[in-house]
Amino acid sequence: MKSKIQTMKNTFASNLTAKGQSSSGSDTLNNLINKIPNINVGKKWATGTATMGEFVINVTGLQFRPTVIVTLLDTLSDNRFGGIYVAENIYGNTTRMNITFEIWNEKINTNTFDVSTNGFSFKTVYYWYGDALRWIAFE
Repeated sequence: MKSKIQTMKNTFASNLTAKGQSSSGSDTLNNLINKIPNINVGKKWATGTATMGEFVINVTGLQFRPTVIVTLLDTLSDNRFGGIYVAENIYGNTTRMNITFEIWNEKINTNTFDVSTNGFSFKTVYYWYGDALRWIAFE
């Protein structure tokens, strides 16, 4: 039984090491278990809604700095606007896309997002009281 448990701990430690968490079969089981939350499982992302009522919407409390953000507002009067923020282009340089678009009158504004280490603010084009802006952000 003791041998089987040690074999399982060795396998557990090996799997943790393969996921970037330095481990050994001599670690306690509790230490091995505590390393699980540190495994990187890929890019983080979050979604949400913000009720309109201001010209600036602030989203905070994210566990990452967003590099891609998409927002969309469907208003009660069927007007739509939103925004797109991309921190880097596909070539890896810092040429950013930071725009707001208004679908009903084909208008585009720039520099409408401010990004921080744990969130972002989005400057809306118009004041739409009571409508919900949907957003999705990626690390």
